[in-house]
Amino acid sequence: MCQHLAKRCVGDKPEGRITDHLILAAHAPMGNFIGTTIWPTDKEWIGSRPFVDHYLFHLTGGGRLFVDEINWWPLVFAFKCQFIVKDDTTLVGPAKDNITNCAANDDTHFPWFSPDVAASLLATRPISGGAPPINASLKNGHLGLGHF
Repeated sequence: MCQHLAKRCVGDKPEGRITDHLILAAHAPMGNFIGTTIWPTDKEWIGSRPFVDHYLFHLTGGGRLFVDEINWWPLVFAFKCQFIVKDDTTLVGPAKDNITNCAANDDTHFPWFSPDVAASLLATRPISGGAPPINASLKNGHLGLGHF
């Protein structure tokens, strides 16, 4: 951020990060995808909450710049982990980054995969015997959708 402000920042990093989770509804909605409940319990719903990261940059001359980063990806992450990553692993083989992210358990990641499921997926041999490496790489890259 500060690189774009023509050296107006004091320091090159923001002062900490404050995260606020958004509460869209108190209980999991009854949504489903192809007959499967997306958020079967309130625990999964709460783990899928979007969040806002707040950053404060101190500027020269005593000014301050507040930046709010809205992160909606946890809502989509529920679909990605449950309905894309697992099935895609059996087709083209494991995508380590996707499986690791779906198993992560921190303040922004809900653990959609237990450590045992993640280990099993990482060891999966695709039913086709495996795509040529370039094909698998391209497919996993398109389905990876970045970090989320």
